[in-house]
Order: sequence, then structure tokens, then C-alpha cells
Amino acid sequence: MKTYPAILFDLDGVLVETYEAWFHLLNAAASHWDFPPITTEIYKDIWGQGIQADVDRFFHGKSVPEVETFYRDHFRDHQEHMITFPEGPAIFSQLQEQNRGVAIITNTARQQAMQVLQIAGLKPDVLVGGTDVPHSKPAPDMIYKACDHLKINPKETLVLGDSRYDREAARRAGTYFVGMKTEGDDSVESLSEFQKRFVSIP
Repeated sequence: MKTYPAILFDLDGVLVETYEAWFHLLNAAASHWDFPPITTEIYKDIWGQGIQADVDRFFHGKSVPEVETFYRDHFRDHQEHMITFPEGPAIFSQLQEQNRGVAIITNTARQQAMQVLQIAGLKPDVLVGGTDVPHSKPAPDMIYKACDHLKINPKETLVLGDSRYDREAARRAGTYFVGMKTEGDDSVESLSEFQKRFVSIP
């Protein structure tokens, strides 16, 4: 198996599971601003999109900075619904000991992503959040920005993600994509499997 000099990780669904935490947070925002409740069916359909998509779908008349601020200020109110996968910190340490770049690319706004990383004990070399680029995934902007910080060609990197947005961004950037329980150039079922196949060097 090829050893990639840098690995770019999606955050939600890969290193942590914040699906339920975000569901409660979005409904808290809807209640705060007197918008209709967000059903589980609608939430499932929009999961993984950026703040602008939330504004367009749920919070008409609110600005992206206003919604971002609410998310940042109130995420910890719902962190009991967040799951942290224990393999993450060890994988990051292992890659960094091998002098391989480690980046997070997430549609979550930067300040919010930093909170999640702190809770999860994850310390990447580079973080690119949804508010750091003109266009969030499925656009390839995050991959280009992370690779620019790491001083590496996107074609020499690997992206690990769990959604069609991650897959499309990787394909548009020409980056090798490994899907977490989803289709890709390759796929894995767990972080442990990914560690064994793409991180540990024989």
C-alpha cells in the first residue's frame, strides 16, 4: 500500500460523531429565533452542509456570522451527545512521528471545529474550517488550502471522509479518497482498519 506524506481528515463521522449534538443545537437555534422545529427527516437530508446552507434552509433573515456565533456559544450545551472515537489521537501522533502531515478539513466553522477538537483531544498540524474558504465541500477549496499550508501537492495526499461532499471535493482536487463506510477509491469500516492499512508502516 502506498504511503501518503499527508492525510486530510474530515471531522464529523470520521474522528468524532456529533450528529446528535448538532441536531439538538440546530433545534435550540430554531427555538431561540422562533423558527419551526427541525425534524429528524429534514436534518438527515441536510447533514454535513455548511452554515450558509443552514441559513438558507432554516434561518431566513439571519446572517452566517450570527448563526456561527450562536453555534460557537451553545455547542457545549449539547456536548453530552457527542461521541469521540478513541483511535484518533493515537493516529495523529503516529502520523506526526512519521513526519507525515495531518490536517482537518471540515464544513464546520473554524471556531466551532476548534471546540470539537479540544473536547476530542485532537491536535492536527492544520485545520481548515468551513469559514476559512470561499466555498465549503463539495468544492475542493479546503483541500487546496490545507495542502498549501502543508506545502504538498493535492495529488500526493489522501482524504478520509464519510460523505458524498468529501468524495466530490477529493475527486475535484485529484486527491485519493478513502471512504469511511462509503464509496471511494478505497473504503474502510472503522478508524482501526484505516490505521492498520494506511497509517502503520510495516
